[in-house]
Amino acid sequence: MDWRDRFRAPIVSAANVARDDPARGVVITDTNERFQAYAWDRSAGSLQQLTRSEAAVITAAISPDGRWVYAMVEEEPGTELGHIHRFPFDGSEPTDLTPDLDPYPIFGFEATSTGVIGIGAAEGSPSLVVVADGEVTIRQMPGLVIGFALSEKEGLAAVSTTTPGKGLVPTMRIIDIGTGEVVSEHPDTTGGAMHGRRVAAAVVDGDWMRPAILEDGVIDPIDVDIPGDVTPIDWSADGSTILLQQSYRSAGGLHLFDVATGEVVRLASPDGAQHPAAPASLVDERTAIAIWSDAITPWRAIEVSPDSWRVAIAVGDADEFPGPRWEEFTFGSSGGATIQGWLLKPEGDGPWPTVLYTHGGPSSVAGPSFSPIAGAWFDAGYAVASINYRGSTTFGESFREILTANIGGPDVDDVVAARRWLVEQGIANPNHIVKNGYSYGGYLTLQSLGTHPELWAAGVAGAPVADWAIMYEDENDVLRGYQLSLFGGTPEELPDLYAAASPRTYAARYEAPVLITQPENDSRTPIRPVRMFVDDLEANGKQVELILLKGGHAGSGKEQTIEMVESWLDFADRVDPTRSG
Repeated sequence: MDWRDRFRAPIVSAANVARDDPARGVVITDTNERFQAYAWDRSAGSLQQLTRSEAAVITAAISPDGRWVYAMVEEEPGTELGHIHRFPFDGSEPTDLTPDLDPYPIFGFEATSTGVIGIGAAEGSPSLVVVADGEVTIRQMPGLVIGFALSEKEGLAAVSTTTPGKGLVPTMRIIDIGTGEVVSEHPDTTGGAMHGRRVAAAVVDGDWMRPAILEDGVIDPIDVDIPGDVTPIDWSADGSTILLQQSYRSAGGLHLFDVATGEVVRLASPDGAQHPAAPASLVDERTAIAIWSDAITPWRAIEVSPDSWRVAIAVGDADEFPGPRWEEFTFGSSGGATIQGWLLKPEGDGPWPTVLYTHGGPSSVAGPSFSPIAGAWFDAGYAVASINYRGSTTFGESFREILTANIGGPDVDDVVAARRWLVEQGIANPNHIVKNGYSYGGYLTLQSLGTHPELWAAGVAGAPVADWAIMYEDENDVLRGYQLSLFGGTPEELPDLYAAASPRTYAARYEAPVLITQPENDSRTPIRPVRMFVDDLEANGKQVELILLKGGHAGSGKEQTIEMVESWLDFADRVDPTRSG
């Protein structure tokens, strides 16, 4: 098997069913080169492609009655700015729901019986975009919207937002959708699902999010003996069952909570991990749909119940791609922190050339799941270590929030500590350790090479942050809101903090050669600060290469991703004399 086969394997990134007609659903899959939305006939087990965008479709929803599928379609491929379109389930002509709005970013929405409610940014600030009966209403929000739950019958939404300087610590507001009036406000709380006027919510309790039911302004905790974050994510149509998501040390599971009896039942699942960015949802009171994978099995939609699980829809010819299994490891870092990681080791005895990989986010997590990038490095003869640095989710509130107003501090410490551990354990060849990552992982690559230049043989960064202040000027409004929450202020208000966190500040210190692969239309990590950073490195006589890619942050299809990774492997070999001969 060629490592490229893993990238070409079709995967599912999202799947949901219509609440009132569960025989119909919507699936996002990259069966045809890039992610598109498909109408899913569950009775026939078939998919019909609806969107035919030149860019990846990352958000779609199906109306409660199953008649319509809604998808975000980009205006210019790669920018992630566009309009929500409505597609008839039968695949006939779509309709632009917001033709009079300038293109806007939307990273999540829920379908209603008459339209959609989306979270993102419109008219220049974090917003709820409400589309109902052809009318568009923009509800400006006081912070970045990180989640919402909807009760269409009551005309209410539980909207959770951040507060600048408090990272992702949420405040939930119950909002009258029609008037925009705030009915009630609940700090340290986020809403996961609504049934009538009741909210299944998660409340910060010590270091973890714990489930509760909010009714008539009173929060009643749900008593569950489950470690980690336990958050409600769906409510059955009849109000009898709440779906709970456990997230704990890069793993977890799904549970059913019986509202009447208080009984908690764990749902069956395969080995591996649930997709960190694709919430599960209920099909009925006993069954849920989730996106799952393991080290050799691509992301797929599975149907889970208390007693069993099965693949919900087949999108590829191969079920498994042979390769190594992840090994969990832990190591100590600054301040007494314990950091978890996942390791792929070649056969035989080390030390080996090693890739130290960091995921994006930072509010995401690396689990024992399918990773074509890790597989490519491994097949090229590298050990691969993927770490959950501080700022990652599933390790508690204090672990995640330590990066607030401290970007490029504890997270870089954890990268350095991981390198030290890999060398001490005889895994990594200290003369050939490549730092690699994409998005925020690419940022940590550049920041680690600039602040600890003596430790690395090379840095390979995809779509990185190179200068936080310049990026603030150019990025889309949703990411600008997220950046404000992380830093606690603008670059003008906190110039020293932004400078200390930016790789450009350390351009004169770089020792290892650097490769950057950068999408030209990226609205999350824009190209201008990357070009400025490359110019600074060249002005200081440093070895740097920049490869420009088509499209935006989510990529322009599998073949371009393969070309990008080919350039990574080639660069790592070229700058290491022990591998190039």
